[in-house]
This record gives sequence, C-alpha cells and structure tokens, in this order.
Amino acid sequence: MSRQIVLLLIAILLLPAIASASPATDTPVDADDEAPAAVTARQNTVWAPPGAGTDGFTWVQLVSGEWVKGEIKDLRDGNLSFDSDELDLFEYDWADVLSVISSAPHTVTTWDKEVHTGFIVASNGDIEVFDGSGAVIAHVSPDQVSSMIQGEARESNFWSGKLSVGSTVRSGNSDQSDANMLVKLNRRALVSRFDNTLSVNAANSDGSKTQESVRYTSKYDRFFTRDFFVTVPGYEYFHDRFQNIAQRHSPSVGLGYDQKIGPADWDTSLGAGWQYIEYESVAADQDLTDKDWVLRLGTNLEWDITSDLEFDLNYSIFAPVDEFDRYSHNMLSELSLDVWWDFEFDFTFAWDRQNKPQEAEDGTTPEKDDFRLTTGIGWDF
Repeated sequence: MSRQIVLLLIAILLLPAIASASPATDTPVDADDEAPAAVTARQNTVWAPPGAGTDGFTWVQLVSGEWVKGEIKDLRDGNLSFDSDELDLFEYDWADVLSVISSAPHTVTTWDKEVHTGFIVASNGDIEVFDGSGAVIAHVSPDQVSSMIQGEARESNFWSGKLSVGSTVRSGNSDQSDANMLVKLNRRALVSRFDNTLSVNAANSDGSKTQESVRYTSKYDRFFTRDFFVTVPGYEYFHDRFQNIAQRHSPSVGLGYDQKIGPADWDTSLGAGWQYIEYESVAADQDLTDKDWVLRLGTNLEWDITSDLEFDLNYSIFAPVDEFDRYSHNMLSELSLDVWWDFEFDFTFAWDRQNKPQEAEDGTTPEKDDFRLTTGIGWDF
C-alpha cells in the first residue's frame, strides 16, 4: 500500500470523529419574520432611535451613548464586527457595547455547540435571543459565543470571498506585460472554516514568457475548543516552470492554535503530509519526479489596522523528513485600502523559496528566491 493511500485513510478515519459533535439547534425563525413586540419594546427601555427593531437594521449603542446602525458580521472572542453604511466594516470591543437591538433574525453559536436563531437584544453585556412570538429562547454570555451572523444558518450566509487583479503593459523600446490574479473563497460556519486561495501570475517580455506560476491552497479547520483546531485536510498545488517545477502536490493534516489579539486574528499550525513533485526537466542521471513525507508549519494573520486598512499575512513551510535542507516556503502578504463600496486597492508582496532547486536538463539551476511586489484592484464579496 502506497504512502499516499495511508495518508488518505488516516484523514478519512479522522473526519467522522471530528464531525460527530454536531451543534444542537433550535427551531429556526423565518428570515422574513418581523421582530416581535418584546424586541421593539426595548426601544423605550434603552432610549433607542425610533426605527430600532422595525427598520431592518441592527442598532448598536456604545458606552459613550452613541448609536450606530448596520449589520452584524460576527461576534467572536469578545470582538463585534459591524458593517455600517457610513463607517463600513468596523470592530468593537464588546466591553464598549452597551445595547443591541436587531430587527432581523440572527444565528448565535456557542462553544458548547448550541445554535440559537432569533432576534437579538443585548443590554449591559448579556445577550437575549427571542423567537417570533416574543419568548426568550436563550440567554448567552458574550464569551461563550463562537459565532454570530445575521440570518438563519443557511449555506449562503457562510461564504465570502475576494477577487484581486492587477496588470501592467509597457511598449516602446521593449514590449512587456504583466498580469496577476488573486482569488480567495472562504467558508465560516458554526465551528469550522474552509479557506481557499488561488494565485496566478504571468509576464511576457518581447514575446517571450518571463514568469508563469500558479499556486492553489486549501484547508479545512474544525475547532474542538475556542482556540484549538484540527486541519483535515490541507492541500497545496504549485506550478512554476521558471523554478523547474511542472507540478507539486502537498496534502497534509495538522493541529493549530488560534487567538485574537486586539483587532488581529492570528493562528499557527503544525502538521505532516505527503509531497509529490514533477520537474520540467532534469539532468540525465536524475529522476523526473520526487516524493517524500514532509513536515508543515504555517501561520496566518488577519489584522484590521483601521476601519479602512487591513493587513493579511500567510506563511507556510514544507520540509522533507529525510532532507530538511530541501525545504520550500511561501509568504504572501497583502495590504488592502478601502476606496469605495466593496472595492479596494491591494498591495501584495510574495516570497517563494526553494532551498535546493533542481538542476534542469540544460545544466542551469534556478535561483533559490523569487520576490514579487504587485498592486491591483480588489473586490470583496
């Protein structure tokens, strides 16, 4: 039995055990239901604006006494992500939130794997969930909330993504064109997350290709506590003819730790996997393919510097068990500035390294490091 099959069997055997702890759910509230009188009555109790509870928005009152209206994107680790027309996406420490009144159903998931769907009213930190008849179906402490989203626990509410494109064209004494694309597709569910990233880069100079690379990464994380998660599976595909790599496949499994540090979300994971590499060409006495067990270390940082400025950093390194010095790593950092609606300027820096590149058939050896700095326009969806 091949090593690849053994790794696949391990992943298959682990999945049922991880997925067995399914959250218990209440009978969902219809997304078109209007807030019951018990919710709108809080308007007078907390001196809310006249439309609170009836205008389709969620109203949040800060400890300063100010009210803002918009949509709750998430509540996690004591931080409320709130999207308003005027302030765009903003982070509030829950300690700075005095009251909340929602006029649309929300789904609240706890770390005890309970799921409650209803209308949200919060006062002095305590969160109450009302059903359509006005009965309180749950009292939830903010530190027990693993996720809070507007609407029912529908599949469409779990997905988000981003498309970023950039291009440069030069003509005159030399003709040169560069194009790059970055696509992210993420699923944030009750106690899991599924992240996918595709990066494509190409460049031509005077009719000849000078760059051609494709990288796709995917990982499914399942949280078994608020901080610890298991990745089953993770996967990376990479192609770069100028690094002499026709294709590289790296499936893996691992364990990770996630933590919230102010406005930043940072996680680190360690795992093991299998790597298969096929080269574009090799010297006469070398194998065209290479395969081995590998160790993987990865880290991800998402930092909302301001309401309009965000920084993302992704880093991973794969090291063969038999030859650690044949490691390869990738770093992708992205600084995004909101400009209008869901569009933003993106400044991206990437660093690829093959510590021991494979010599090609013509005797040339690729450089160890590739650096890339690009600018583009991004669209969040």
